[in-house]
Amino acid sequence: MLIVGTLGACAAVVSGDPAAHRADELQGVPKEAIESHEDAGKIAMWMGLGAVVTRAIAGGMGAARPWVAGIALLLHVFAASAVGMASYRGGKLVYEHGASVRVHGELVRSDLPHMQRVDPHAPERAAPATAPSTGNGTGATATASGR
Repeated sequence: MLIVGTLGACAAVVSGDPAAHRADELQGVPKEAIESHEDAGKIAMWMGLGAVVTRAIAGGMGAARPWVAGIALLLHVFAASAVGMASYRGGKLVYEHGASVRVHGELVRSDLPHMQRVDPHAPERAAPATAPSTGNGTGATATASGR
């Protein structure tokens, strides 16, 4: 499981470079948010690699095996924590900055005014639109057949 997770972290770090470029250059996502996510991903990858290597050499350590295996376990725990932080920061990229979000096939710019935070409890929010009327005063709406 540790090896598969570490391979996944390596793949995520490698594939993240084109995604970071797209989010920064095409969508205007703040560089600090992107770099924060990248840093956590790289820490997870290196901690995972360290845990795999340390665990692999622990078997041949003789009397020091429990200590080396303990270090591998700590590295594994730190790698899992870094994965959690990278995931959290990646979620913030999407849900706060709109990274890789598309509307009608077009990437959404995160630095435009429509991406500003909206208070859902603000009193100036418009009421929902009502259904169109047929204009006959009955309040009935037209159907597809026109009747």
